Amino acid sequence: WQAYERKLLEQVSTQMAIAIQQATLLQQVNDLNVNLEQQVAERTAQLKQQMAEVQERNRLLRFSLHAVSHDLRTSAVGSLMVLQSLTSSGEAAISVPREVLQRMQQGAEQQLHKLESLQDIYTAKTVGLVLNRSAVTLASLAKRSAQELASLFEESQAELMLELPEDLPTLWVDPDTICQVFRQLLTNAITHNAPGIKITISARQTGDRLCCRIEDTGKGLSPAHCARLFELCTDALDVRHYGRICLGLYRCRQIIEAHQGTIAAVTPSVGVAIEFTLPYLQASK
Repeated sequence: WQAYERKLLEQVSTQMAIAIQQATLLQQVNDLNVNLEQQVAERTAQLKQQMAEVQERNRLLRFSLHAVSHDLRTSAVGSLMVLQSLTSSGEAAISVPREVLQRMQQGAEQQLHKLESLQDIYTAKTVGLVLNRSAVTLASLAKRSAQELASLFEESQAELMLELPEDLPTLWVDPDTICQVFRQLLTNAITHNAPGIKITISARQTGDRLCCRIEDTGKGLSPAHCARLFELCTDALDVRHYGRICLGLYRCRQIIEAHQGTIAAVTPSVGVAIEFTLPYLQASK
């Protein structure tokens, strides 16, 4: 090797070393950029989720203010009018008809139920719904709920039919909350329809879920109303007309979704049908 050849080789080696170092630095910069983009994307997703949660809480707060301010004012005004009519005679002792007292008691109970529902909905939304799951059958939950509403069925002359196959799989759910869903759906079907309706509870297997269907022969609802049936109505008009329904049905939605299920209303040829899904026992293993 001549001196100029060794010098040339040293220069080429130096340039190669610099090129390798620069390539390594470029790869490190690219890795940093990728990591930074991932971090930005993850943080953006977290902020969007937090913003959605804040918006949902604000929506729930607006609904609560509308519902409480409207319904409690209506109840208070009605009670005040009754009391004013009773005290206007000027007599020291006033006899109050039993019917008046019963109506005042029913109104107070309805308002207390609404306040408790609002509290349950807000707690489930902010803290979460605690489920005490156990192995139960759908038939036992449906029968238990129907028995608790026996007086309402008798008073409204409503007929309940259970079309539940015996080979349905065992559920893995919180019995108390699912019975609450049944009671709410059955009560809505009875109280918002004329006496004498028929209500059918059926079920079918779909994947790893059991789909329960509660169908009535009532007056039915429009598709637009069915689409919003399980949402909280935040405008004053909806609260006046559907506030009580929205509270109970939104609570049903919270319970079913806490079980990783779905709930929706459909419009058959007659009446309304509510379908919700629940997990099998084996799905939890």
